[in-house]
Amino acid sequence: MPRQQGTNPPVPPQQGTNPPVPPQQGTNPPVPPQQGTNPPVGQADGWRAPSTVISLAAAAISLAALVLSIIALVPAFGSAETAKTESERKGVLEVTAVSARFTDKLDGVEKSTDVEKKVTGLSGPAVDISVRNRGSGSAIITKVTVNVVRSESLATCGGTGGDLGVAVHYAVEIPLSKKPPFTKATTEEVRFDVKSGENDRFSLTIGPDAEEASMAPWIGVVTIRLHDADGSDLDIGPLALVSAGNDEHFYPSGFSWKINPVSSSCMPNNARTVEEVMQIPGITASKEFAALRRALRPYR
Repeated sequence: MPRQQGTNPPVPPQQGTNPPVPPQQGTNPPVPPQQGTNPPVGQADGWRAPSTVISLAAAAISLAALVLSIIALVPAFGSAETAKTESERKGVLEVTAVSARFTDKLDGVEKSTDVEKKVTGLSGPAVDISVRNRGSGSAIITKVTVNVVRSESLATCGGTGGDLGVAVHYAVEIPLSKKPPFTKATTEEVRFDVKSGENDRFSLTIGPDAEEASMAPWIGVVTIRLHDADGSDLDIGPLALVSAGNDEHFYPSGFSWKINPVSSSCMPNNARTVEEVMQIPGITASKEFAALRRALRPYR
């Protein structure tokens, strides 16, 4: 057939190239994106991509949860630190003063020939102890023990008792039938709390067992141990104590003693005994014991 004028003849395909593939029937050719529209999902880039936004949100939630967890742990950590600090606090007791004297606030039993009755306001030896807690925590004394170094009754020199026999009850009763040294604890429970930085004092009565006391005055040399709740101990003494006894010819009176024995033959021995006690190194004598020493001086 002859060529139409004005048309170009078909160009034969170049060697080594594939001829264009015509579109398959039933398919649509790809449509290029329009200007001003977003690219297809999955092809976006940068922080605006949905996957990036989701990741940032998850990270923010995790960070918030971590902050809340830390805040929640702060009180518990503070409580643990406080408990640790409290447990490290410890009381440290020290003795600031010790003295011994008679007290007139003791209970006891008054005995006549066939009558026995309870009485109060009796006199007997007591030890006053002043302490200070220089530690950071409380110091709690839970037990008091008395170590008896010497215990004996003085001689009466033929004296006689009064109309009434009086048996005094002490917090620590010393059995005269037991040979020293030995240890006795208080007959009642002890709980003496000294707060940090505070000063306090307490009194401890010590004397012969009411069932074994004789008419003559009793003398004793003791040391005292205070047991703290944390296991530490505080030692006090030695102390020289004396009880009044029931001898109407040999008894304390005010700041002195009345000594008018039936026989004075045994008084030098009493004087030597008292002087031996006063020669013990570091001894602290009660006021009545010191007065007895002065009263016995003429018999040395």
